[in-house]
Order: sequence, then C-alpha cells, then structure tokens
Amino acid sequence: MLKSLVAHHAWFLVPDQARSEVRTKVERELYSFLGAGALSFEESGAPVFNLETGKLFKAFSYSHTRGAALLVVGGDPASCVGVDIEACDRTFRNPQKIATRLGLEGSGDSALLEAWVRIEAISKANRSSLWASISNIPDLSKAHVFYENGYVIGLATG
Repeated sequence: MLKSLVAHHAWFLVPDQARSEVRTKVERELYSFLGAGALSFEESGAPVFNLETGKLFKAFSYSHTRGAALLVVGGDPASCVGVDIEACDRTFRNPQKIATRLGLEGSGDSALLEAWVRIEAISKANRSSLWASISNIPDLSKAHVFYENGYVIGLATG
C-alpha cells in the first residue's frame, strides 16, 4: 500500500547510534532519484533538496528510529508528503500524559503509537512544528498507518 501512495520510497538499515549516516543516505537516494543536488533545511527544520537547476524540491520526507530510516518522495513536485517511523516496541517517557492530551486514555500502547506517527507525518507534510500539531491536534484520519518489518509508519500526503 505504501508504494501506491508515493512515487518512490527507500528503506535504510541504520545501526543504533549511527543517525549521522541517515542524512548521507537520504541525500544519495534523492540524488539517484532526482539528479544532482544537495540536502539542506529550511529555518523551520523542514528538509529541502536543492537541485542543480537552482530549484528547491520539497515533495519528500524522511524519518529515522532505532535501527531503520525511511524516505518517501511524492508523485508531484508540488505535493505535500510527511512520514514518521517508530519501532513497534517504542515506549514513551510519560505515556499517560500524552494519551490524555490526545484523548486516548485507556486505549493501549498501539493506539498511542499510531496516533503519534500520524501526528508527526501530518506535521511534516504541513511543514509545521510537531509541538504545534500536538497543541492543535490535526485530523488524524489524514494520515495512513502501516506496520512493516517491526516498525509502525505514519504517512500523510496531500
């Protein structure tokens, strides 16, 4: 299903504590898919790929967690796309507080994790702050959730 929603995606295995490799791998993958360019970040922290032509390509998103990273590229250069990936066994420091904020009291860890990846994916697609999204919770139905290879993935497109 992930393949049907984006033009391109790539999984990367990332050894724990090697997150610095993620940026390099993402940049190489974008280079091979889009052509010459360089990865940089807007003031907001949102990634952009500076094409050799001088244009900025923003229709992509990537996320990393313990052991893996995922890059997705939208089908249209003007499209909005956001992705989040978390290990299925991820724990939160204060799950009760987060569950209360999201209206998920008593829903269980999987519901909390699914809501979390949806919020992160939507905030990335909107190129907005995660904390702004948590303060003003978006419509979570605007993001898809997938389980793959021991990870839960949130994907928002628009």
